[in-house]
Amino acid sequence: MVYKISSTKDLIDAINSGGVKMKHFYLIMSIALGGVILDGYIFATLGIGLPQLAQSFHLVGFSAATVSATMGVGALIGALVGGYLTDRIGRTSMFIVNMILFIIGSFGAAFSFNIYMFLLFRGMMGAGVGLDFPVALSFIAEHSKLSSKGRNVSIWQSINGLGFIVAYFLMIGVYSYLSPGINIWRYAAGLSGIIAIIVLALRFLYMRESPVWLATQGYLKDAVGVLKKNYKMDVEFAGDMVNNKVRTNPVSAFRLLFSKKYRLRTILLTIISPVQAIEYYAVIIYLPVITAQLLVSGNVRSLEFSALFQFFGILGPLMAMAVVQRLGMRVVGMISSVGIIITLLLLGLVPVLTALASVALIAVFIFIHTFGIGPLPMSEASISYPTRIRGTGSGWSQMMIRVGTIVGLFYFPLVSSYFGLKNTFLFLLFVPLVMFFSLLILKWEPVGKDIDSEWSREDEAILGS
Repeated sequence: MVYKISSTKDLIDAINSGGVKMKHFYLIMSIALGGVILDGYIFATLGIGLPQLAQSFHLVGFSAATVSATMGVGALIGALVGGYLTDRIGRTSMFIVNMILFIIGSFGAAFSFNIYMFLLFRGMMGAGVGLDFPVALSFIAEHSKLSSKGRNVSIWQSINGLGFIVAYFLMIGVYSYLSPGINIWRYAAGLSGIIAIIVLALRFLYMRESPVWLATQGYLKDAVGVLKKNYKMDVEFAGDMVNNKVRTNPVSAFRLLFSKKYRLRTILLTIISPVQAIEYYAVIIYLPVITAQLLVSGNVRSLEFSALFQFFGILGPLMAMAVVQRLGMRVVGMISSVGIIITLLLLGLVPVLTALASVALIAVFIFIHTFGIGPLPMSEASISYPTRIRGTGSGWSQMMIRVGTIVGLFYFPLVSSYFGLKNTFLFLLFVPLVMFFSLLILKWEPVGKDIDSEWSREDEAILGS
């Protein structure tokens, strides 16, 4: 079937109904998610290398917690700016910018000779990651057909878990063969720069601008050309439109998120994005520390068990992908919230648990979290807004996630040191409770909806004002 494209709606309908051919889609999705692997990798190495970093720069207490949170601050700033820029200058331009930032930050951090230099470059790495998330998931959403959009954007959590596993195994190699001593954090940062160079090279070679973004910017003929030439879709340009660049006001873009039409979904994302991140980064980042406390001693053994845990962090999202198109993100999130409540209660209230039982419950916790409430905010944000403000909406959600990231990175080392590991799990109960009741009360479900059809001339007028 040949799709005749004479309007932006025709192009979006063609992608929604037929989609990009799978061999092309899997390639662009894999490359788009390269930054998500780096996010998992670098946050994993933060938990691994913090004790040695603290020793190198004589950090204690609050100053050590500040180092942990620095990348979260950078990611927050990157998400705030990057979401809008993703809509303003395009998806592929941001794909290149964020990797360049990450490469500079990685090698700068690896060769830092004082804590201030390290914080600067660590923040730059965070900015690169914060910029990457909104554009990556927007890109995937805009190349997916409607019947699989919710499933496709949900895969990011599995890829993030893969980044953790890559980090653990690379650090096992460093510990086993290079004997780095207190310099493990330098190896970790340098290796992340090498991974980022590979991702950047692949993006230069294979990424093309999102046809949906091009069409909504007034470049419909160019958009049809990308679909036909690069993705081999059976499309023909049948319009008489000339290129007509549209205007975008950054203040108006954020104002639209809270307009009457989009307010409910934005409020929901504003609530659930930071709270789930508090839970995730309070536990997942410090898996090697938790594992060492519960079961084993020694760096290599602790990393091996942490890597094993993260396989459950890959299985959870894959299980969600199998049911999310049928159940919807809201129901999956509520099921996950209930499971997390039960798991945290067992971890915190059962007076005597064997080390093996505690470790098994941590694995269950990771599986249930990544099944629902973990990937929910970013997955939902990427398909809850029309293309013209999709990057801005995803960036807003990513920014709120990074608020939770910062709190979570402070939370675990401080709370666990004062109240112990069991009480730390109990204090985290507020997260699934807030998630469950937010999803129960704010009834928004984007799966299966043609969100771009909601865009109106009134929205366009507000955006350009």
